[in-house]
Amino acid sequence: VLFRSKSVGMKYLEMTGYSVIKPANFKMPSQNPNPCSTPELVVSDYAVNSLTTSSAVLVWKTNKPTNSQLKFTNIFTGEELYSDLDTNMVTTHTVTINGLVSGGLYMVEAISVDESGNRATGGPIPIAP
Repeated sequence: VLFRSKSVGMKYLEMTGYSVIKPANFKMPSQNPNPCSTPELVVSDYAVNSLTTSSAVLVWKTNKPTNSQLKFTNIFTGEELYSDLDTNMVTTHTVTINGLVSGGLYMVEAISVDESGNRATGGPIPIAP
């Protein structure tokens, strides 16, 4: 038990047989991180790197190695498409989507999944080729 000064509580503990440690002689042990707790998967710096009339290159980063994929939705038709899944586990991602319709409007979402199955998304970002 740790007390800063000789208080009534400290005197009581000494009388009942407890050892009382003076603050100058006590140091808390260092704390180790909880091994059961893992940081949440996060997508950051999600942006359009380049855009043409038929394709777009998007980039983003993750705080842990993950795969890379883009989901793009045509706003006019509602059609949802996915880029090919890049299974390389990386923290810096670059994905190209082709076959965009010039004059269309798309909402593009980055998708990353780590080896434990945790999923993080970035966006969506609107693009108009």
